[in-house]
Amino acid sequence: MVQTLTMATEAAKTSLTAQSALSENSEAKVRKLSQTFQRCEDFCQQVNPNTQIVYGSDERKTIMGNYATLEQLDLAFGEGAASSWLLIAIADLNVFSGSKKMDDAQMKSLASLIAQRYSHLKYSVLQLFFYKFKSGDFGKFYGKMDPMVVTCALKDFTGYVDTKTSEFLVESWQKLYDEYDQQVAMHRNRWYNFCQNLTCSSVTDEQKHLFSGLRCVSYDYKQRILTLEVTKDEFELLESKYFDLFSKHFRNIFQNVKLQYSLCTAHQRSSGNSTAGVVLPKVNV
Repeated sequence: MVQTLTMATEAAKTSLTAQSALSENSEAKVRKLSQTFQRCEDFCQQVNPNTQIVYGSDERKTIMGNYATLEQLDLAFGEGAASSWLLIAIADLNVFSGSKKMDDAQMKSLASLIAQRYSHLKYSVLQLFFYKFKSGDFGKFYGKMDPMVVTCALKDFTGYVDTKTSEFLVESWQKLYDEYDQQVAMHRNRWYNFCQNLTCSSVTDEQKHLFSGLRCVSYDYKQRILTLEVTKDEFELLESKYFDLFSKHFRNIFQNVKLQYSLCTAHQRSSGNSTAGVVLPKVNV
């Protein structure tokens, strides 16, 4: 059971890693951007400062979602695209502050600096930053809005994003673990009912001996495959003489579940050692 749980844990991490890799597929994102927006101006018009509140309403989706990075904006629309988009957001922030404002040169310099320094950030995350900056969560200034206020706030914000990313990953792992636990509990109950029904229906000593000794060693709930540990003699009996009886009860309890056998010896079973023996062909029960 410990081995099965470990395998499930590794499967959960592998699944999340694969999702992360897919999320970071630069070529696919660049292609999607180019297909969705003909020009950078079209992107800037749709992903404008008024949409920042949307990205601020669901931090999990904004941070973990499959959005393009600033670097990918440049790849899709040409060098300087990310700076152009950032300049619009910074100009909006400049007006929003209502204090002494940055001049055009400062705003352009700030946009270029962010595009270069934080090219790895998704545009959705930058939208969240501007939303939180306006909300007062990051950035303090006294009477004057200047580039240093924004860059210092952005530095603090990236630390916040790293923390939230870790939290979201842990929550995702926990969700997978909980799903696994539920499936294991359901599987145990079904296996118990299956064994009870099977042995109660048996009328010969040979049947009772065979069916009472069956041991389920794993259940892949994603692929819905149950692995049964058997000796060579047991395998031959289940595949021929007792196939109809065995398959009838299996179908009743394990609907839409495939079965496969892991071959073991009588000595391995008696010693209590879990076997990773040869997996025999799946049985169409």
